[in-house]
Amino acid sequence: MPSPTHRHSSSILGLVFLTSLLSSGIGVFAKISLLSIPTMSFIFLRFFIAALILFPFARKRFPVARRPLLELTLVSCLATANTYFFAFGIKYTTANISQMLYAAVPILVTLISIFFLRRRITKRTSLGIAIGFLGTAIFFALPMITSGQTDLGSVKGNLLIFLAVIFYSLYLMLSQKLHDRFSLSQIVFVFTLVSTLASSLFALSDLHTSPRWWVGVPVEAILGLLYVATVGTVLAFFLGQLIVKKADPLTASLTQYIQPFMTFVWAAMLLNEKLTAVFVLGVICSLIGVYLTTSAERSKMLPLPPVDSR
Repeated sequence: MPSPTHRHSSSILGLVFLTSLLSSGIGVFAKISLLSIPTMSFIFLRFFIAALILFPFARKRFPVARRPLLELTLVSCLATANTYFFAFGIKYTTANISQMLYAAVPILVTLISIFFLRRRITKRTSLGIAIGFLGTAIFFALPMITSGQTDLGSVKGNLLIFLAVIFYSLYLMLSQKLHDRFSLSQIVFVFTLVSTLASSLFALSDLHTSPRWWVGVPVEAILGLLYVATVGTVLAFFLGQLIVKKADPLTASLTQYIQPFMTFVWAAMLLNEKLTAVFVLGVICSLIGVYLTTSAERSKMLPLPPVDSR
């Protein structure tokens, strides 16, 4: 009979895969929608629809104390910054480079845990993170090397993406404490609300550059927007925060190892892209890495070093 620890690890592993599956469809469906919908209007509608869905659930017993609300808003701004730095940065770099940079999220979360939160990371966890990153690197870097691709994106684009990665890593770390005062739906709602407000001005500019853009938008673009808003934002972010609550930010960040492969599967089904041996090898490494990390002993707090009074 499986032990409670084994069952817990299995349930967390299942949540990581489910969240990765739901999130991985964002890129494919967004690509379909963005053929007809301006970028900033798409971002605004994505978060506006998500906020409308979450509002009835988030309003129940919402804390009104000023300090906790300010803290929640500021942490949400980190996730919003991640969205916008990525949106602007991806214009100046390649999709492969951006995905490889995001694969550094678990590493950054680990470094923040060690140096700033004084947490001890087990050897099994470190090995899992390293193998998972290797799998992602194989998936993206090996085809670039074998094909002789030299386009590594611009310094500007890569810097913007890396800043987005830092903001997202900080969001995962700092959002963990929010669960003591706010529900899952409240945390995700405030994030979508902040993102809606931040994108509203940019969306208005689309009315000048693309007046009446909504006329003649095809059904597949609308369905893609609805998927990204409902499944890719409401459900995926809800499950992501559930992992943060039940496990820790490091485990939640492991979705960055799985998402690229899930995205490739979506693309193979909807965009007729072909699976390769490199894909299979990368998947195997990433699966091993995620398993080792989720099944490892949880991180422990290190005591602060004693202060030398001499």
